[in-house]
Amino acid sequence: MKEWEESSLYTGLSGYTKDELKEIAKTLSMTGYTKFKKEDLIPYLAKNILTEYMLGSYFMNAYNREIKFFENCMEKVISQNEKEQALAGYFLEAGYLFIGEGNEYIVPTEVKELYQKVNTEGFQKARKRHQLLVGYCFAAVNLYAVVSVKKVVEIFNEQNTAKTHIEELLLALEKIAERSDLVVLDPEKMELYNNYLYNSKGISVLKEKQGDKPYYIPPREVFLKYADEDYITPTRENVILESYIMKNLGMEEIEARELCGEISFMLRVGCSMQYIVNLLKGRGINFTDQLTGGIDLLMKLSNTTRVWANRGFTAKEMVSRVKTVQKEQGEKILPFSEKGKIYPNEPCPCGSGKKYKQCCGKKENGQ
Repeated sequence: MKEWEESSLYTGLSGYTKDELKEIAKTLSMTGYTKFKKEDLIPYLAKNILTEYMLGSYFMNAYNREIKFFENCMEKVISQNEKEQALAGYFLEAGYLFIGEGNEYIVPTEVKELYQKVNTEGFQKARKRHQLLVGYCFAAVNLYAVVSVKKVVEIFNEQNTAKTHIEELLLALEKIAERSDLVVLDPEKMELYNNYLYNSKGISVLKEKQGDKPYYIPPREVFLKYADEDYITPTRENVILESYIMKNLGMEEIEARELCGEISFMLRVGCSMQYIVNLLKGRGINFTDQLTGGIDLLMKLSNTTRVWANRGFTAKEMVSRVKTVQKEQGEKILPFSEKGKIYPNEPCPCGSGKKYKQCCGKKENGQ
């Protein structure tokens, strides 16, 4: 007991209540701790926290930005603030980081020494590989919402020299589940779902809309940007709408950007234009009364947003495919308006092959 009492890790753990210590044990998937008194729980926790296996396994699942933050905390004093809180949370939950009396982050001496021992070139290589696999899974469900494990492996192998296989990807998915519910695996169908599609009805409806459309697969560097679920494809239409909102609604830049991001997300998941307009109207933002020309800007954004129903392609990009289908069917092709407005007899930009008035236009008009 005395050797633990002299350690900085023991000091850090002593500042927690018994319930908080139990939460740390739960985070680290430890067993046999429920009946311990606080004075016995502290050394039990410290002993487990300071094993190479426990630290290695836990840090393997840390995101790159979190690792960078942790290493910065080892080298210099970093004060607690709102920006750093999100990065610190992962390590605070497991007892690898503490908050000092001066609201600074503290890495216990023993944790520093063990991390330096574990953080070998081999560990760094393995962690980089794991994070890359995780990145592909995140990017795939953010771009497509529904995708087979086989397809993710295929995309990965097309873009990387060191190939992967289904078994390795499944191991990475198992680790992902320990800290994120963004990716949902259906082990029977071997498909990955974005958790936003919370029920089977939503999945089946989307799969019907996707049909046999091709996958949008950008270069590796661009593809991995979509691993961030908040990433929005930078487009001219986004910038114009953001500036327009700032000017006409008096919003600050950050607020306007967040609103544009929210609109882009709703478009990505398949919300109709009418739904978005009505939702914003309910929040006091009227695109028909307050913002002259606002609907046209929303339509332009809609046409250039990467959507799940098109497997990552924009409506504008799908038009060429629609034209090809219509040529094969011998239908008359009407020009797609570059201004962003879709006329009733134009091909629907969702890629269905139907006229706009018979497809999404019909839905948005409530018919």
